[in-house]
Amino acid sequence: MALDLTYFLLALEQVGDLDMDGLALVESAWRSSTTRMYGWVFALMTGQRYYLEMEVAEGERPADVEITPLAGLQRYPDELDDCAWYRPDNINRYLGLAGRFVH
Repeated sequence: MALDLTYFLLALEQVGDLDMDGLALVESAWRSSTTRMYGWVFALMTGQRYYLEMEVAEGERPADVEITPLAGLQRYPDELDDCAWYRPDNINRYLGLAGRFVH
């Protein structure tokens, strides 16, 4: 399993208070090449969008997980506009979300 997928699933477990049955799409993701930080933007079927970020500590355990709702058309959190974002198609395929939502 790819690290971005593994860490996304771990981060979701840590959050725990979202109804993930309503997950529509993981829109974008980034990972740091210098630190052990990962981030994902995802949307729920309700239209709500969130930014989920996780720092991975030694031993591959989540050290810090934060989730932030995103405003209407906000693509990414403002301070992360310059990150190397990518489409996490592998995560969407794994979760069965790869149908009509993934280009």
